[in-house]
Amino acid sequence: MSRTPWTGCVAIFSLWLAPQAVLAECKLTQYASAEIAVGPSGALLVPVQVGGRDVWMVLQMSSGMAMIWPAAVEQLGLKSRRVRQDNLFANGIPIEREVEVQSIRIGGANFADWTLQVQPGPQQPMSQLLGKPVIGTVSARFMNVVDVEIDLAGRRMNLFKQTTCRGEAVYWSREYTAVKLFQDRSGLLYFPMELDGNYVETSLNTLGPRARFSEVIAKKYFRFDRNSPGVQRLPVGGGVLPLVGMRRMALTAKEISMPDVPVFLYDDTGRKCEPAKSERDSAAIGFSNCFSTVPFEIGTDLLKQLRIYIASKEERIYFTRAASTVPGPAGRPGPGPGDASVPRSAGPADPVPAASDPAVPPPAAAPAESAAAANPGDAAGGAAPTR
Repeated sequence: MSRTPWTGCVAIFSLWLAPQAVLAECKLTQYASAEIAVGPSGALLVPVQVGGRDVWMVLQMSSGMAMIWPAAVEQLGLKSRRVRQDNLFANGIPIEREVEVQSIRIGGANFADWTLQVQPGPQQPMSQLLGKPVIGTVSARFMNVVDVEIDLAGRRMNLFKQTTCRGEAVYWSREYTAVKLFQDRSGLLYFPMELDGNYVETSLNTLGPRARFSEVIAKKYFRFDRNSPGVQRLPVGGGVLPLVGMRRMALTAKEISMPDVPVFLYDDTGRKCEPAKSERDSAAIGFSNCFSTVPFEIGTDLLKQLRIYIASKEERIYFTRAASTVPGPAGRPGPGPGDASVPRSAGPADPVPAASDPAVPPPAAAPAESAAAANPGDAAGGAAPTR
């Protein structure tokens, strides 16, 4: 999509008709700007302050469930309790404990009274990066109550007050690609992208460099698997959803096209997620009975080539090339308000409060038969997950 600045009487007429509330809402108010670090496994880590202590949390945009390592619960002096909802799983292991954290600060954004699930499995020492511990994951659910800009090439993540700007929040460029954004019951944000001519539900894999693709979906809708011609077979490792093959494919999102992307198949043949086409609102290939997971994930190798603005209230995700720096009409975001209290996610069915409103509880968990492995990676939580 290309934007053309308004001129002459057309501009005057358009601005005269534009509701003043919309114009006011479109002003960008920045909550935080955080410098992203890249861990040894390729995971993106965000500097966070919990209970006054400086720590790292892994940015996990490919899941709606936020986790905390068991060792972090003890070291931060948090009190765990039994989960309020049964039938939650991570890596196929039931989640039994959770903690409520009074304050999770990312820059000036204060996520107050958020519940984190305690990663099940044996306790292991927390990994360290630049002298600070890695304590868990901050998931896509956090991004349901703010707008987020991810500039991986510049190692920067910016958080803004939610707006409905119809693309004007892409302040760094006049040209962008906009795609409809959806969220599932866990808070996972996903969107349709075209992969070799088929639209597939997609999320951002901020846990590692690779683009990951369900082997079950590949076999049913794309007619190939790890043993097919043109697929490089990989040695099967351990862990959850191991990578088993690689094939080069074409990835398209409207005006943005990447014709030769290495896509890695992961083995999900043992999961009970049912493939389905056009049964959810995205009208793309996905899973009919699983949440917190989608068939295709864009890894950080591709994210380095893009700059992204996620407008959750507007239900749009905007892409530009990373090198695109022609300022758009919205201009630079305004100064942040200092410490802004950010509420917990209200979930897709509930009204989402403004940043200054009281926090509201997250939606109830889904039943066991609908739950997928929500946190692939290190089951013990001692190190940053890998994907």
